[in-house]
Amino acid sequence: MSVALAEPIRDARLQAIADAIDAAGAGATLTLYGGAQPDPGAATSATALAIFTLPHPVGSVTAAVLTLADVAETQAVADGTATWGRIVDAAGTWAVDLDAGPEGSGAAIELSDTQLYTGGVVKVLSGELLE
Repeated sequence: MSVALAEPIRDARLQAIADAIDAAGAGATLTLYGGAQPDPGAATSATALAIFTLPHPVGSVTAAVLTLADVAETQAVADGTATWGRIVDAAGTWAVDLDAGPEGSGAAIELSDTQLYTGGVVKVLSGELLE
């Protein structure tokens, strides 16, 4: 089955995601993990590699793209290769899982480096959710 949606509908769906992330107020987080991404929202036994506090509001929607606002750098809390991330709202409620990769990879979250070392600086270069 193939479904094509008008841009205003895609924008509204992405705005609903942004609103869900922002719903509990400031303090939503993006946690980076390595290894295989679990089923959407499923519990993970993966070690958290880095935890970012997201800005509030989390981003803006234009032309069927939710672009994250600038995310402050953080320090890695464990060694590993970041391959995916999970965003939860300020209350800890799961909102979205997304892939992570190096700059230019086309991943939803592009990082300064995917190889993380405890105490090393980690920077989100871009974050985009496409509809």
